[in-house]
Amino acid sequence: MFIDFSDFILNENEIYREYEDVINVDLNHTEFSLIGDIKYLLAVSKVNREILADLTVAYTMERPCDRCLNLTRESVESTFQTKLVDVADRQVIEDEEDISEYEYMEQNKVDIENWVREIVLVSMPMKLLCSDDCKGICPSCGGDLNETECNCAEYSNDPRLDILKNLDI
Repeated sequence: MFIDFSDFILNENEIYREYEDVINVDLNHTEFSLIGDIKYLLAVSKVNREILADLTVAYTMERPCDRCLNLTRESVESTFQTKLVDVADRQVIEDEEDISEYEYMEQNKVDIENWVREIVLVSMPMKLLCSDDCKGICPSCGGDLNETECNCAEYSNDPRLDILKNLDI
């Protein structure tokens, strides 16, 4: 899905415009799943002959808790700021500047689906917990410590490390 900025670029009196929509992006990823569509808000503005863009994406994801493995949902909202430039200027920009701050247009169009996909993948939380006080699972029996107390030894040490107990520091 492409957004065409031709009218915005050619209209000298218009310096700001917003695009808002929902999009269903297939991420081809197995560790998590998206619940519903991704909402995005794209705000573009003209500043000193440059086109600046702020892309905000909001989505809900579901994946196992990193401690107890119960399915957990989290809503994420992330904003990314960039400059929109023509793809013909790509080589000049890559030679001179940091390319991470640019999104490329081809014939004044941007593929919003690919751009949103990139933002979602970058904004995924590194660690997802069902709650801040999640106790996780028992390392011995594998029971969920949030639901039940297990009778396993609290810490079973590796016998090879027993010599370290007598170490004076």
